[in-house]
Amino acid sequence: MSGEPLLRVEHLDVRYRTAETDLPVLRDVSIHVDRGEIVGIVGESGCGKSTLSSAVMRLLPPNGMITGGRICLGDRDLTALDPEAIRRLRGPEIAMIFQDPLSSLNPVFPVWTQIRDAVAAHVDRRDFDATALRARAAATLVELGIADAVRRLDDYPHQFSGGMRQRIVIAMALLLKPDLLIADEPTSALDATMQAQIVSILARLRRERNLAVMFVTHDLALVANLCDRVVVMYCGSVVETGPVRSVFRDPVHPYTRALIGAIPRRHEHVERLVTIRGSVPSLSQLPAGCVYAARCDLARATCRAGVPDVREHDGRLVRCFATDPASTYAHDAAEVAEG
Repeated sequence: MSGEPLLRVEHLDVRYRTAETDLPVLRDVSIHVDRGEIVGIVGESGCGKSTLSSAVMRLLPPNGMITGGRICLGDRDLTALDPEAIRRLRGPEIAMIFQDPLSSLNPVFPVWTQIRDAVAAHVDRRDFDATALRARAAATLVELGIADAVRRLDDYPHQFSGGMRQRIVIAMALLLKPDLLIADEPTSALDATMQAQIVSILARLRRERNLAVMFVTHDLALVANLCDRVVVMYCGSVVETGPVRSVFRDPVHPYTRALIGAIPRRHEHVERLVTIRGSVPSLSQLPAGCVYAARCDLARATCRAGVPDVREHDGRLVRCFATDPASTYAHDAAEVAEG
């Protein structure tokens, strides 16, 4: 890995406008992805993972608004670009793989037609060579494990398995040689064998192409096997981020500990799986203070009175009063112990 920053998300705020109010979907989110690096974005459903990936692609729904912060690809602030400039970036510089490949593939057109049209939309007509593109598309599909690709380019999406359809979507994303690939739950619709194959493909592409990957998932086991760093999100905020090995070995934030503690262990026999009590709060009824306090066994009065800042702790960034020596958390904890 080169360690050169490619994507920088700085203090990003996103809101969704509804008939009643504006919902704060992302709050003060800061992450970065370096060239040649795979960063996992994890958290329960409703924590803002997919909204973050959509914001980076500037593909928020019509009621979605970036209300603060910056999204920088290299030295360009994507939040300051007009829609046409963003469209030119998508494909050649930043591409996305969605959870369900059928949401990206039209069932009424052959695969080749869709690949051709997708690439043509981002290439100057004077530089577009359909014959060369078809040969390159077939070679890419073979590279991704689809045999007899020259012939199968004329097949329809329904003639491929789910795993093969996902490979086709990956091939479409790679043909324009993007620097950054955003994978939003790319394996959740696949069985374990197909998951392993897709993960292997992403790992190999990172090595061979120095590709930066933002890997959005709820599967911590995949993150442990694939990613270099992990970003843990809860209720629209980043609560912990750091190298995968150190975070999984010694999680700091109580939410991170709870997530990792809920992973089933192959060699442990238990009658009941470990779960996190409660649920992610509604964005329309966010509690005061730390949004995780209601589910946290370590919460004290300090946690319910204010919102913690992100601070460096043991080589990672953590948003928790328990790691802030300037807070009154330690005093609260001492009072509880004495009582």
